[in-house]
Amino acid sequence: MPIILYNGGKGITMLKTIKINCSYCDHGSMDITFQTEDFAKWQDGAYIQDAFPYLNADEREMFLSQCCPDCWEIFFPDPDI
Repeated sequence: MPIILYNGGKGITMLKTIKINCSYCDHGSMDITFQTEDFAKWQDGAYIQDAFPYLNADEREMFLSQCCPDCWEIFFPDPDI
């Protein structure tokens, strides 16, 4: 269910929280809250980092690939470590 916020003269912002489960393991999931208008921008072709600048890299990756941070580290280990 969306949350509706009034931004003091800047209009109304609708927030939505979704749970995304990792497609590669049984334990990785994230609850991600975002502005619905930003989701529409991303769906219309905006780069994810431009559409959701307030999400961190792990949250954006869950949107893109449904890959949790733990699995990401397994698949793409840091070569400097």
